[in-house]
Amino acid sequence: MNTPLFSTIASGLFTRSKSRSGKFQNNGCNRGVTWLLVCLLGVVLNGSGGKAWAATSSAAADAAFTPVAAWPTVAEWVFDHSSEAAGAVEVTPVREGEPLVLLPGMSLVADSRAPGGKALKMDGTQSKWATSANVLPTKENVYVDLRFCASQDGAERQTLVKLSRGPEIRVNLKTSTVELILWTVDKKWTSARVPYVPGEWSALRASVIDGVLTLELNGEIATARMPEGGVLETGPSRVYVGCYADRPFKGAIAYLALRSP
Repeated sequence: MNTPLFSTIASGLFTRSKSRSGKFQNNGCNRGVTWLLVCLLGVVLNGSGGKAWAATSSAAADAAFTPVAAWPTVAEWVFDHSSEAAGAVEVTPVREGEPLVLLPGMSLVADSRAPGGKALKMDGTQSKWATSANVLPTKENVYVDLRFCASQDGAERQTLVKLSRGPEIRVNLKTSTVELILWTVDKKWTSARVPYVPGEWSALRASVIDGVLTLELNGEIATARMPEGGVLETGPSRVYVGCYADRPFKGAIAYLALRSP
C-alpha cells in the first residue's frame, strides 16, 4: 500500500497528533484500516490509547471552528487591561465577562511578543488560581481561544484554563503535549492532544460541540469524541486560570476568550 501517491497524500496533508479516552474500551477497529481511512478521508478517529492524524493547513484549522463563528462572546480578556488594588491585580475584560483576580505566584509583566504587550506570568508556585468573580453563562457547547507560553519545567501536569463545569486545557510535560479534557458527571473522561514547543508563544483554539472535542495549536488539529450515553459535566461556570487542584502552570498567558451558543 506504500505507493508514491499514497505517500504523497499522507506526508503532504497530515501530521501526527494524539488523542485518548480514559476508562473506556478501545473501539476495536483494525489500526491498519483506520490509518488508511484517516489518510485518505481526513477523518480523525478516537479510542482508548489510540492515535489521531490531523490536517495542518490554516484552511483546515479555520474550517474546524466554523460553527463557533456565530456564537456570542461570553468573556474576553487581554492581559494589558489591568489594575492593582489591596495587593491584588485584576484583569478587566475587554468584552463581556467578569474581572479575573490574580493571586500570589502570578504577576503582570511586559512582553513584546505577547498580544497587548503584557502577559500574566506564573512562576509555578501558585497554589490558587486566577478566577472570575461570578459564574459565566457557558453551556455544553463551548469555545476557548488562548495565547500562552509554557515553560520547560514545573509540575508534570499543569492547568492552563479550567471551567468549573466544563473542559480543561492542560500542559503535560511527560508527553510534551497540550490536552483538551472533558468529563462526564461520573468522572469518565476523553481528551485530545497536540504537541507544543516550550518557551515559544502559541495560539490555541479549542471547542466542545455536541460531545466532539476539537483542539488546534499553531495549525495542528486533534479531535476526540465522548462515548454515547455519557452525561457531560457542563453548564454555567467559573473560569480558573493558571492552576487547578495540584496542577500549577509555569509560564505566561496573554489572551483568553470564551464563546458559548
